[in-house]
Amino acid sequence: LTWKTLYTFTANSDASGDTGEEQCILRYQRPTSGAFYLMGGSPPASQTGTAVCELSCDEFDWTSITRITGYTSSTVVTGTAESLSVYNQATDDWAEGSWSPYRGYPSCSCFYGDRLVMANTPSEPNTAWQSQTQTYYSFARSNPLVDSDGISTPLPSQRVNVIKNIVSLRDIVPLTSDDDWIISSSNGIMTPETVVTKPQGGRGSSGVEPAIIGNRIIVVQPMGQVLRDLAFDLDADGLGGRNISVFSSHLFKGYSVVEMAYAQEPDSLLWVVRSDGKLLSLTYLFEQDVLAWTWHETDGEFESVCTIPGDGYDEVWVIVKRTIGGATKRFVERLANRLESTDPRDQFFVDSGLSLDSPVTISGITKANPGVVTATSHGFV
Repeated sequence: LTWKTLYTFTANSDASGDTGEEQCILRYQRPTSGAFYLMGGSPPASQTGTAVCELSCDEFDWTSITRITGYTSSTVVTGTAESLSVYNQATDDWAEGSWSPYRGYPSCSCFYGDRLVMANTPSEPNTAWQSQTQTYYSFARSNPLVDSDGISTPLPSQRVNVIKNIVSLRDIVPLTSDDDWIISSSNGIMTPETVVTKPQGGRGSSGVEPAIIGNRIIVVQPMGQVLRDLAFDLDADGLGGRNISVFSSHLFKGYSVVEMAYAQEPDSLLWVVRSDGKLLSLTYLFEQDVLAWTWHETDGEFESVCTIPGDGYDEVWVIVKRTIGGATKRFVERLANRLESTDPRDQFFVDSGLSLDSPVTISGITKANPGVVTATSHGFV
């Protein structure tokens, strides 16, 4: 028996999939009687002539991504295959992609278990998508499904809850406009066939990006005036939390939170920008049950805050809107470090300024020829 290659199928090198056996049937036909026999079965009586072989396999689906290039009518369009396709005939078995300039694109994301998680498009605001494992730019699914395929997870509820933010901790935590959810797996391994969704109740979330402090999520409620810390509660077997702004509600009444940033070192401070341009800070030590709010004023309005690692501490950077000489300007500034030194020369007593620690040697100064040092600030000399 001589095997002959009839057709070779190849795939892109970046495709994810599994290998396995496919049920195929090879049979041959007797040249005189026309009867078919399976290969490997009991051979018929010896006969001369040319046998006809037939190879068949189970029915399968072939999928391809097609870009629409022409419009004929409301039921007929033409397109060009963007991925490999061996079928160029008309089909009525099609579906529109979830993301496009028409349907919109996701507005929040996180990473979980070697997958990129995206959520909330204008067309599907309550859906989260997970990429293929280790292939962050592909959300495709195979036929049949394999464990590494992309995963699409809508959050079913009585009303559509917009996913405002999505966070990765022990599980995926979508924070919606009305409540909190968990996306997990039934056996500890996230696959298209084991994914499960669990509503957690809660009070909803605004669009302000949450802050992660240890294993807790700091969330701003939809109206922007209440902050909560969420964490997994073993007793409740789900998310639980508390209002961490309740004892300082006067700092938020009539205002809303527009941005947050967490500085872990040296004092575990959560920095919060308020809608009127004031900067608040929360000393947060959950293990010691410490919650202490204060506010910070400047000659201007804080508009944004972020933190980046520094040399032994986390640096706090802000964008401040100031009026200089009658003109509105925005400055990128860094908050001065909290120094242990009591020397006034090491302190900073201005709203916004620069310090220069570069000694200059001047000679020839006498009473008759004095040296003059001039410092300019806010237009005054």
